[in-house]
Amino acid sequence: MVLSMASVVYAWEEPIEFTATVITCQYIEATDKYSFCAVGDVYGNGNRDPFTFGISRENIKLSDEFNLDLNGGLSMGRVITVVFNGEAMESYPMQIIPNYIVIGEENEEFADGELLSYLSMFY
Repeated sequence: MVLSMASVVYAWEEPIEFTATVITCQYIEATDKYSFCAVGDVYGNGNRDPFTFGISRENIKLSDEFNLDLNGGLSMGRVITVVFNGEAMESYPMQIIPNYIVIGEENEEFADGELLSYLSMFY
């Protein structure tokens, strides 16, 4: 029996930008990258779709000279702006490859059960 796997990557011509909310973020020392689970309006249809990505520190920008210690990752609810070319791997949750992200000062407050609902999308 032969088992094969295919991965499809989609891409737009122009970079797109959307706002997302961090569900989990941790620094992975072995790869020197940050690993994110987030929800956001990836497709521009108003939905809060789950997605994951890894990104190096040099591709993380802070808005308005906002100083943030990224050594431990980011807290749940932090609002970020994601800029990417639409490259997404066919998986669930979707895995994207961002050009860069901008971390804002805003934190989103979750309604009762909302955070648990988001966490269940990833774990």
